[in-house]
Amino acid sequence: MMKSNRLSDGNADHDVAFYVALDENFQKVSAVEALKIKARFPKAIFYCPKCYNIDPNNKTRVYPSSHNPPRFNRWDGKSHLESCQYKNAGQYLRAISQKIQVSINGRNIQLSLMPYEGRGIVNKALGVRMKNYTREDNRKFMELIKGILTDFEMKYFQRKYNSYKVGCEDGTSHSFKKLFTSIDNAKANFKPYEEKLNIVVGQVKEAIRNDHYILLSMDASRSPYELYLSFDRFFYHFDSLSQLARKRIASMGYIQKQRDGLYIMEIGSMPHQVAILDDEPIHLSPSIQETEISSFLKQLTAGLHPIKAEDFYRSYYQQKLEQLQVSVNSEIDTLKERIKQVEKEKLENREQRMKVEEKLSKIRDDLSETERQIKTANDILADLRQKMNMAQSEINQLERESQSWLNWVRNLIDRRTFKMIRFKIELNKGEMMEYKRRQEEEKRRLDSLENDRSILKNKLQMNEKESSALQDKIKVLDERSFELDREIEKWKQELKRIKDQAEREKELKATYQFHGQLYELVVNPNWSVLIDLQLVHQNRSMDGLIGSYLVQKIENFYLPYEYHHKTKSAKSSYRRTIQSNRYHTIEKMTDAIQFKLSEDVWQLYSLISE
Repeated sequence: MMKSNRLSDGNADHDVAFYVALDENFQKVSAVEALKIKARFPKAIFYCPKCYNIDPNNKTRVYPSSHNPPRFNRWDGKSHLESCQYKNAGQYLRAISQKIQVSINGRNIQLSLMPYEGRGIVNKALGVRMKNYTREDNRKFMELIKGILTDFEMKYFQRKYNSYKVGCEDGTSHSFKKLFTSIDNAKANFKPYEEKLNIVVGQVKEAIRNDHYILLSMDASRSPYELYLSFDRFFYHFDSLSQLARKRIASMGYIQKQRDGLYIMEIGSMPHQVAILDDEPIHLSPSIQETEISSFLKQLTAGLHPIKAEDFYRSYYQQKLEQLQVSVNSEIDTLKERIKQVEKEKLENREQRMKVEEKLSKIRDDLSETERQIKTANDILADLRQKMNMAQSEINQLERESQSWLNWVRNLIDRRTFKMIRFKIELNKGEMMEYKRRQEEEKRRLDSLENDRSILKNKLQMNEKESSALQDKIKVLDERSFELDREIEKWKQELKRIKDQAEREKELKATYQFHGQLYELVVNPNWSVLIDLQLVHQNRSMDGLIGSYLVQKIENFYLPYEYHHKTKSAKSSYRRTIQSNRYHTIEKMTDAIQFKLSEDVWQLYSLISE
C-alpha cells in the first residue's frame, strides 16, 4: 500500500521523502508530530505542502513513515503534481522562476549577482558595498532560493540542484555546488571561501549586540567554523533580528576571517542577501533606526548644550528697542511737559516784558516831554537873563546920563528932563523885577522838571533793567527749549539707531537656516559656537548635515560674528555634508563628523583669539 521512494537527478519520476507536511487544517506539521497524531487519531490525514502551494485544489495525500528519522511519503495510487518539487525538482525550479520572472536556459539561471570576487568590494565605502548588495537580481535570487529551500533538505538540494549555475556581475558563472554550503553538514576541515561570494545555509542561534554591530550567530554545533552575520546597528533593530533565532536561513555575501578566528559575513540588505526558509512572514528590510540615531546624537553632542532655533532668532536689539521704547516714550513725555512749562514761562515773561515795554514807552514819552519842557524853561530863563541884562544895561546908561554935566546939556538939547530919566530908570527897574520874578518862577519850574526827569530816568533805568532781565530770561528759556528739543531728537535718533540695528540683526539672522538640532559650545563668556546637526536618511543611506557658526553672546542673546566684524579673510561659519556612503561604516561617518566639527570649531576659535 505504501511505496518506498528513491532519489533522482531532478528529472526522473522518483519522489523525494520530506519531513514537513500539512495537517487537515493545512497547518505545517513535522513527521515526528504526525506519527504522534496518527497514534491518537488513526484516520488523521496529511497533505503534500508543495502540491498544495502549486494548486490548493490538488491535495496529494501523504503519510509519516516509521523510519528513523521519520519522513513523509505519498500514498500508493496518489501522485504528486508534475511540477511538485518532491517529484520533479527541476520542473519545480522552473515554475518558481516563472512566478518571479527569472529566466532559466537549460541549467543556467539568467541572473547577474554581485561580483564573485569580493576583495575589491569589502573594504570599499558603504555606498559601494550597498550598491553591490542591493542589486535587484540579488533579491530575485534570494526569493528563488527561499522557494526551493523552504521545507527541502540540504542534502536533496545538493543532489537535485548542484549542477545549476548562476551568473555574477563580473562576467563569471558559478555552480550551486561551488556557491552553496551548509553549516550543518560541512566537512571537518572545511573552511569558507574568504572574500568570495558564499551562500551559507544554516540555523540562526541567537542575536548578539555589540558597540558597532548586531551579530546573528549561526548554529555551529555541527560545523568546523563559527560564522556570524553582521548587521549595521543603524540599519536594523536588535529586537527585529532576534526574531530569526532558531530560524533556518540562507545568507549570501562575502565572508571575512577575523583576528580571533571567527568568520563574519556582512549583511547590508536582508531582502537581497538573506532568504528566510520559513513560511512565517518576517519582513526585515534595512531602514535607519531612530533609536540608534538618537543614541549616536547623544554621544556626539555630549558636553554640548542643546538650544532651540528660536533662542538664536531672538533679537537682542529688538528687545533693547522694546525696552528703550518704553523709557524713551516716558522720557519724551517728560521732556515735552518740561517744554510746555518752559513755553508757558516764556509766554508769561514775554507778556510781562510787553507790559514793561509799554511802561518804558510811556516813561520815555514823559521823559521826552519833560526834557522839552526843561529846554523851554531854559530858553525862557536865557531870554529873561538877556532881557534883564538889557534892562540893566539901559539903567546903567540912564544913570550915567543923569550924573554927567555934559549928558545933562545933551538931555536939555534932547528935551529930556531928569525926572523923565528917573522915570525911565524906574520903569526898567520894574521890568527887571518882573524878569527876576519870572526867572525865579521858571527856576522853580525847572527844578521841578529836573526832579521829574531824574525820577523818570530812574524809572527808565529800572524798567530797562527789568526788560533786559526779562529778555535774558526769555533767551535762557529759548535755549532751554532748544536743548529740550535737541534732547528729544537725541532720544528719537537713539531709538532710530536701535531700530536700524534690530532690522539689521533680523535681516542677518534671516540668512541663517537651521535644519536639525541646534547645540551650543561655549568658548568663553562672550563667545560661543552654535552647531546645527541633522541626520537625513533615505532608504539605506544617511547624510550628516553639520553647520558651525561663531556667535557673540550678549545677555543670553546670540549675535552672528559678522554683525560687528568684517569677514573678508576668514569664514565665521561652516556648512558641510558628510555622506555615510562615502565611509566604510556609519560608525566611521560619525567619526568624520566629530573630526570635521573639531576642525571647524578650531578655525572659528582662531577668529576671536587673534
